[in-house]
Amino acid sequence: MRKFKILIKYVLYYSINFIIKILAFLLLKRRGGDIPHGRIKRILIYGTTGIGNMVLLTPTIKALRHHFPQAQIILLFFNQKGASEVLMGSNLIDGTIVCNVHNIMPLIKLLQKIKKWKPDLIIARYNNNNILNALVTVAAASTYRIGHVPEAPHKRSFNHLYNYPVKMNINEHEMDTYLSLLQPLGIFAKDRKTVFHTNNEDDIVAEEFLKKNGVQNNAFITMQLGTSYLQHWKRWDTKNSSKLIECLLAQNINIVMVGSPEEEAMTRKALSSLTVNPVFATGRLTLKQSAAVIKRSRLLICHDSGLMHIAAAFEIPVVAIFGPTSPLRNGPQGFGHTIIRKDLPCSPCYPSGKKLNVKNCKSKICLESVEVQDVLEAVIKKLQPAYPLRQKGNSPEDQNSYLLA
Repeated sequence: MRKFKILIKYVLYYSINFIIKILAFLLLKRRGGDIPHGRIKRILIYGTTGIGNMVLLTPTIKALRHHFPQAQIILLFFNQKGASEVLMGSNLIDGTIVCNVHNIMPLIKLLQKIKKWKPDLIIARYNNNNILNALVTVAAASTYRIGHVPEAPHKRSFNHLYNYPVKMNINEHEMDTYLSLLQPLGIFAKDRKTVFHTNNEDDIVAEEFLKKNGVQNNAFITMQLGTSYLQHWKRWDTKNSSKLIECLLAQNINIVMVGSPEEEAMTRKALSSLTVNPVFATGRLTLKQSAAVIKRSRLLICHDSGLMHIAAAFEIPVVAIFGPTSPLRNGPQGFGHTIIRKDLPCSPCYPSGKKLNVKNCKSKICLESVEVQDVLEAVIKKLQPAYPLRQKGNSPEDQNSYLLA
């Protein structure tokens, strides 16, 4: 029965794929030279993305807004948690569309809406090679279609849908991968600072929460124990996190725990053995409210996560524990950040087409070899009065530290 279901799945996939190719041949315009900026009035941006990915995409969006100040810029998300909130309410975009596809009707309505709006330009970031994004591309029938394509296209890809393809380079920082999407437009982005938008209401909630818990601005640090629930393999052992918190509290360092509702149980588990607990905000604040708390802190302790990139966008130093992922590709942008990792032959193993290695790895030596003392020393160093918090320059102290052996 299982083999029959798998067979049906493949038959449906390749049938839809074939239909999309026919529709693309009939409806989509082939490449037509340079893209005239004067004709771009409506821009649609999409592609599977998480919170951190979205923050790293913001310099690209800023460049688009600068070069197309009168154009409508719309972001499209499928079943995304949090990513749609990164720029919500900012003047960099004109709106967001979040489509939770649990059945066929929401998808049909979305495709009808996009077809009616008919964007002049679509931009699809990498991880766009799935049926949902392909259907959007065909429905939009845009004259100009920019999309990431891998260097070695595979048989399931929809690379043919983009008449201005941009080859990916997984050895560069992810932000640069996104900025490469501007190449067909002849745009060079000078402003590389990332953005996360909070409003006055978020700030008020954050201030009231801190005041209620007896915490003053810039007199505390924030800490996140979790990561995206889809990437739990990035997480340090909970026992290590518990010991680190205990050591920090023993130094009279105020800690506010932050994170999503999905991280609440694991955070409580880490705190269960402690006699003194930090301020608990995990799962109690929205993403934007948590961001407003982080930007009032002295630093954030975390893994390779969305909150790491949010802190960096606010120029808040981070001490981030890395294991399977590469700081050269996924590290925080800006100055004064410290990455805690061990330089092992097997690390990093994600991406580079080794995702199965990450999921099947039983030893997790890249994370297990990181000691509590490694992280503690990095945090104490940053909290010393002499450390130039938020100071940007070219001195060695200002540069990100990617290794702490």
